Amino acid sequence: MATILQGMVAGSLSKMGKAERALNASEWSGSCECVKTEYPGSDLSILDLMPHGVSKGKALENLARRLGVDRKETMAIGDNWNDVDMLEGPGKA
Repeated sequence: MATILQGMVAGSLSKMGKAERALNASEWSGSCECVKTEYPGSDLSILDLMPHGVSKGKALENLARRLGVDRKETMAIGDNWNDVDMLEGPGKA
């Protein structure tokens, strides 16, 4: 089984913009997905880095299956772009 790693970096909008461009230009660009959340009023940007296909939504789906819980009986709470697939999935057949 492969080891799944997740990384997160945070900083100013300009620094994280540079970091995202550097990632996209690097040899790692095809190895991971980068989900960006920005808070312009606070000059804060967060980059979540995960292998392709790894997400909170997939984790919730796998956990529900492992516990024998129907998807219609799951619920998720989140407030960021890295939560979107998790929030779209619960309660759907």
